[in-house]
Amino acid sequence: MMHALYYFLLFASSLITFFLLFPFLTVLVSLLVREKKFQKSSEQKDFGIIITAYKNLLITRPLIESILEQGYDTFQIYLIADDCSAEQILTIPENPKLKICLPPKKLGSKVRSLIFGMSQTIRNHDAIIVMDADNLMHPDFLTVANNYMGAGYTAIQGKRVAKNLDSTTACLDATGELYFNYTQKLVPWILNSSANIAGSGMVIETELFKKYLSSPRIRENSEGLIIAEDKILQNFLVGNNIQIAFAKDALVYDEKISKSDQLVRQRSRWLRSYFENTQYSLQLILSGIERFSFNKFFFGIMTLSPPLFILIFSCAILFVINLLLFPPLSIMMFSGGGIFVLNFLWVLYLGNAPKAIWSNLYGIPAFITYQVLALFTMKKAGKDFLVTEQVKMVSLKELEVEREKNPVQQE
Repeated sequence: MMHALYYFLLFASSLITFFLLFPFLTVLVSLLVREKKFQKSSEQKDFGIIITAYKNLLITRPLIESILEQGYDTFQIYLIADDCSAEQILTIPENPKLKICLPPKKLGSKVRSLIFGMSQTIRNHDAIIVMDADNLMHPDFLTVANNYMGAGYTAIQGKRVAKNLDSTTACLDATGELYFNYTQKLVPWILNSSANIAGSGMVIETELFKKYLSSPRIRENSEGLIIAEDKILQNFLVGNNIQIAFAKDALVYDEKISKSDQLVRQRSRWLRSYFENTQYSLQLILSGIERFSFNKFFFGIMTLSPPLFILIFSCAILFVINLLLFPPLSIMMFSGGGIFVLNFLWVLYLGNAPKAIWSNLYGIPAFITYQVLALFTMKKAGKDFLVTEQVKMVSLKELEVEREKNPVQQE
């Protein structure tokens, strides 16, 4: 009995230790590899930009303004006004580069909004860009994306950064984004694998995007609730031997969660999408081994890695159990956990985390508690479109002024 328990704990401890050390080892190796550089493309690609708005159309105005202020000419905006009132539509200024698309009935799904948006395009674009309603687009976004497409890449993920750092919760939400920008976007890209998809700010060749929307996982569930469209997209791309590039200079400002109840709703969706995606991550790993594809193999391991709070809890629980039953195994867990924490702080340093993030790290225990609560609402996330509230309606110029004048407010 004890032998069986020992081997079980050895396996569990080894698996968790592997995922604890994986980010550190990959970050270390990436620092030894020269990052890719691209020249400015002489040809302008034609971009179709789809903005998915749900109930709140007013929040899109700053985003539309930021797109229209791009130093780039060849694009068309498609604003999907799902379940938005006629009064809201009238508040959006008319522009020849903007088409407001009003669905005949409530869609209640980002995937259905994207499918509807593709049916509303006025011409055949070279690539499709997906933006969330609360985003802001950096003035150079389209130029940078064009350079990557000019270099031959057909799937590109921009870099999402925090639009607001106005509370402890928002700062910790931004901390996670910064950490994953580095470990799951920049690092795999440098190592010649693929960046993961963030849900917005991605640029996909049009024909490739159409194939994704007509793929079995989307087609078979298009009338139901799909909460992991970003993971389905990245699995579709990598599964078809497409490398997802990471354009770290193509910035997208994204609203971070400021309230704890909204955090629980968001994390419920994310946790459910993670567990639903594990089988597909395993398939990529096996396919990578079978076909000698480093891109598939590495990406599969990276996306199989558990959420950070699950890793931390697993490490702590295994450390205590091993300390009581098999002390040598507890040394492995302690070492793995220590390296993970130090690497987390190192990544924040390498990613140039702002002072607001460093000064709010004390809130991590409470932040983890909210994510534990999210575990108990995952079932609801599979039945209800748990949209998070978007309230930070600021322009790019206002954003710069706000950061200069207003320090982070503690909760």
